[in-house]
Amino acid sequence: MAIINSNWYNKNELPFITAHEICHVLYGSAEYYHSAHRGMESGESDANLGAIQLLLQCAQETDMHFDTYYNFAYAFGIPKKHYYLIDTYLTAK
Repeated sequence: MAIINSNWYNKNELPFITAHEICHVLYGSAEYYHSAHRGMESGESDANLGAIQLLLQCAQETDMHFDTYYNFAYAFGIPKKHYYLIDTYLTAK
């Protein structure tokens, strides 16, 4: 089960947050807000990268095209602190 705070202060980030939480469920990582270290734990990093992969797949399957990965990140509310993961994923692919 994933719980999403729909009252998150930055509603633009909700697509990324939702994908991130879905990845926690898919990967079976039991992370809790009070025990996570803001991306430092491997479960958080895996969920961040998984969310980007999930959103890229969604964009491809719905025939969405972006000129730059910055436009992709903006469209799906990926926080700027995670932009490096997009580049990492795309160059590894």
